[in-house]
Amino acid sequence: MQKAAWSTPTAPHAIEPVHRLWPRCSRYLVSEDGAITDTCSRYGDDYKPKTHICRKGYARVNMVVDGHKRMMQAHRVVAETFIPNPDNKPQVNHINGVKTDNRADNLEWVTNSENVTHAWASGLRVGVPLRDELGRWAS
Repeated sequence: MQKAAWSTPTAPHAIEPVHRLWPRCSRYLVSEDGAITDTCSRYGDDYKPKTHICRKGYARVNMVVDGHKRMMQAHRVVAETFIPNPDNKPQVNHINGVKTDNRADNLEWVTNSENVTHAWASGLRVGVPLRDELGRWAS
């Protein structure tokens, strides 16, 4: 018995992440998995800017915005590119609590209150809460 010519391949093919231009500066290509690429760099069209982990644990990326060098938070760049913000919420929350996991499906726009509530509920913030569950100051 012969094997069919149309048999499935032994190794699955990886699905390429979606890439979009960053709305604030079209020189940067942002992928939904959190990678940022500079398309106008003197080092080549696919240059990955340097990423640093700040003291608070977030990934920051060296970028040029309006002709000025800036250290941008990588999760905010990904959120601005892929996640709509119709309520104009000011902060970006990592849903799983890992500050370096900048995939678009792990980020959400939140208010400061929502962000703090998520940190307490998920165990990211520990210690004595300033307010109790009714919003009264804890003593």
